[in-house]
Amino acid sequence: MSLLAAPLTFLLQLLLLLLLPLALAYSASPPSAPVYSLSTLSPLPASKANMNIVTFCSKCSIDPERWMIALYPNSLSWRNLREGGECVLQSLSERHAGLIDVLGKASGEDVDKRRLCEEAGQEWRVG
Repeated sequence: MSLLAAPLTFLLQLLLLLLLPLALAYSASPPSAPVYSLSTLSPLPASKANMNIVTFCSKCSIDPERWMIALYPNSLSWRNLREGGECVLQSLSERHAGLIDVLGKASGEDVDKRRLCEEAGQEWRVG
């Protein structure tokens, strides 16, 4: 073990001890930032719709209004946006809390997110 390893290990453990209570308190409280979903539609003839949870989103211009978003490359949303060129950024409210798992934990390639949203009582309109 190098001479720096022991002090760094100690500092990391100390940092963890100091931050863990803050992290636990934060996870027990409601989110303080908006939660967004991105809706995309592949071009015709397939027209496969998808919605996902956006993990990073920020307004970057007021006039004209522009937003920047981060998408995982090679996801269905990424392909739809790249091929179709359009999307809808939606701000979710507390009534959409039950959709976070539906929209964020599985790919639209693997599950029918539209059906799952409708089963959760949330209408999904395309177009």
